[in-house]
Amino acid sequence: ALAAGPSAAAPAQVASTKLPHERALGEIYRLINFARPLLLEAFEDSDPTHSGTVTENEWIAAMRTCLGTPGCFPWSELRPFLCRLDGDGSIRYVEFLLRYHSLLADRLADRWASAALGDLAEHLGGDVVTYFDQLDISHRGCLSYGELRAVMNKDLPGCRSEARLQSNRGFALFRRMDLERTGFVTRQEFATALSAAAVAFGQQCPSGHRLEVFEPEGQFRWCCFGSRRFCDQCLGCIWRDEPWHGCVECDYDLCVSCVPSSTRAQEEWESLDAALRIISRSHTELRALFCLPAQAEVTKKTFDRALRPLLARQSPGSKASAYIDLFWDSVRQLHEEFMSQAGLHSDDAVLRIEDLERYMTIRDAK
Repeated sequence: ALAAGPSAAAPAQVASTKLPHERALGEIYRLINFARPLLLEAFEDSDPTHSGTVTENEWIAAMRTCLGTPGCFPWSELRPFLCRLDGDGSIRYVEFLLRYHSLLADRLADRWASAALGDLAEHLGGDVVTYFDQLDISHRGCLSYGELRAVMNKDLPGCRSEARLQSNRGFALFRRMDLERTGFVTRQEFATALSAAAVAFGQQCPSGHRLEVFEPEGQFRWCCFGSRRFCDQCLGCIWRDEPWHGCVECDYDLCVSCVPSSTRAQEEWESLDAALRIISRSHTELRALFCLPAQAEVTKKTFDRALRPLLARQSPGSKASAYIDLFWDSVRQLHEEFMSQAGLHSDDAVLRIEDLERYMTIRDAK
């Protein structure tokens, strides 16, 4: 029933390569991925001792409630395909939730989480431990997802109040900081994440000194550097009439373009997430959507032609164009990084349908 759904008709010339049970599991992966924040909250409610585990019956109850399936839906029979049991019959729920993800969506979510943590590090200054203790209302030396959600409402600027968006942001922060995948964020993980984000997102120099903001023709002496300085990240010029961020002690400078904005990262991630949900709800395989076989090259033109009709139904006009441009740029960047890690030159990084499937499809990373 899940596989059938309200599907868009696939073009006849590109038949589906998936078996019915594979399509059904793919639909379940999609439902789990989009419901991860709700599921995590439900699992925590069933785990009063903060063990990071739930029983199989508690898992089934949470899946039925959060995914809105009827009582007769066979979660018990599907469980072996979706998560594993420990020796005592319990399920590690964070491990289960992190199995189902999209490389592209998680990449932008991680970027936003790092930018948001950079903002938080700037807001806190050096008082990270005290702040952690204020959040740790249970005094266990670690934070649950529920405790970490307080950050969203209290100390991160520019967060809108919609429940789904807030839940997604909370889960992204939690995922970014829970490095050991225990289901909890320790004091050390919290401090490490904020410190790394402060450096990566232009709040500190690599030596840990707080960056100052210098205005054009401001207090800094330019006489020794002529009319320009150089950004230590992009190596571009910073001219006398431009503001920049810098550490005088280390002679470390960043141009304005290399100081990321958490607001911009949030807008990009949420726009892409909305577009991915539209595509996912169409229940159409990518190679059918593009009318191309797996090995076919994808260009900006074919990308636009395939996605515009689908996105325009939900977001007409300039918003659909913005989605497509963001989609294309994000996919290309991810693909070039993937090719670089594989030892291939970026000029040889031809994007194919099978690459799009790798980056955009919600998969089981078991």
